[in-house]
Amino acid sequence: MALDLVLLGPPGSGKGTQAVRLTEHYRIPAIATGDILRAQVEAGTPQGQRVRSYLDRGELVPDQLVVDIIRHRLSEPDTEAGFLDAEGDLRLAPDIGSKLRTARNVREVLRQIRQAENEREE
Repeated sequence: MALDLVLLGPPGSGKGTQAVRLTEHYRIPAIATGDILRAQVEAGTPQGQRVRSYLDRGELVPDQLVVDIIRHRLSEPDTEAGFLDAEGDLRLAPDIGSKLRTARNVREVLRQIRQAENEREE
């Protein structure tokens, strides 16, 4: 059974520190969305060219394109035993069927939590 981990937390909470320990202990790769996107752009792949076009226009890369690129990365042999997302990128979510699915509902819940926290601080 694969071990798919997503670390969530604010900046400076130790996600990176724990990621190093967990990837070494469980011998699973750390998946970093930014690294994956940069690698695609640098390799000049068709998907990387699409990413570059959005970045050149100063736009966010659409979720579906990011998901497609991550899905491709998760199909590589080194992820068979699992993976770790130390960025807490919520586009990654463990899923028995496909190992990957968009997490719009999770994002919406987190947005509502952040909004409630901001309102409490005001």
